[in-house]
Amino acid sequence: NYDFENENYFDELWVGEGVTSYYDDLALVRSGLTSKNEYLSALSRQISSVEATPGRNVQSLALSSHDAWIKYYRPDENSRNTSISYYTKGSLAAFLLDLEIRRSTNDEKSLDDVMQQLWADHSGEVGYTNEDVMRIASEIGGFDAKPWFQSVIYGTDALDYSQALNWIGMQFAHEANPPATTEASWLGMSSNVEDGKLIVQSVTEGGPAFAAGINVDDELIALNGYRLGSSLSDRVKQLAKDDKVELLTARRGKLESIEVKLAPPPQSSYRIVPLKEPTDQQQASLRKWLHQKEKTKTEKEDKEVAAKKSE
Repeated sequence: NYDFENENYFDELWVGEGVTSYYDDLALVRSGLTSKNEYLSALSRQISSVEATPGRNVQSLALSSHDAWIKYYRPDENSRNTSISYYTKGSLAAFLLDLEIRRSTNDEKSLDDVMQQLWADHSGEVGYTNEDVMRIASEIGGFDAKPWFQSVIYGTDALDYSQALNWIGMQFAHEANPPATTEASWLGMSSNVEDGKLIVQSVTEGGPAFAAGINVDDELIALNGYRLGSSLSDRVKQLAKDDKVELLTARRGKLESIEVKLAPPPQSSYRIVPLKEPTDQQQASLRKWLHQKEKTKTEKEDKEVAAKKSE
């Protein structure tokens, strides 16, 4: 039951907010306000963001939903390492569930049908639970959705995008190196100026600073013997990956020199691109998902002529 006068602790915010976020972007491409490529780029950025967040391995979507009042709205310096957003990961869960239903029903049903049924059953005074969503997804999708929910909603397993992307004739671009815009070296921490001092704000678990023992609230004084100003990242950009640097820090008034081995930034660029030769079924599934009509023969010919002219 809904209580609008108090904080509500429940496990379904990934539905109320994450599914909404999924349809935020999907509705734009379906209505023609953005292109297919623009939408896929936005989806790629969402995947990259979630995969670059260490907290995805610690906090489940159900727990992220439940702890919104005490974690999401009250973040601390370690939130990135221990929590995940039910908005961003919830949106990806909606994408995966949508494509799983489409794949299981040969594109006859989708998450659209699940949401319509949820509206029909739970738009009154009594709300819904994850069990309701799971039951409706199973009924509409024609498969037992419990294992999927255990993994994606209640667990912290790595998200598997392969089947969903393959159904619509897509894949991740296989890039050997990070994008050119990515910094060559990485410390894995953030800092900010407080009362004229450069103070560590967060340390990414598994990063170089974490491995070297740098803590939140440490004061950063010098790098390789040179006093630091208002920014550490500007100095780090000038260094090569795998360099070793000496950081002079102060922790509770005690000076300490810490050696840190820099590293290349983690590869978190997930770019969705078409398969080289998608099948007719894959192309049809892509169009049906995005609500796009198949190009007529005349439109295809016009496009080919325009391409030849541009050459």
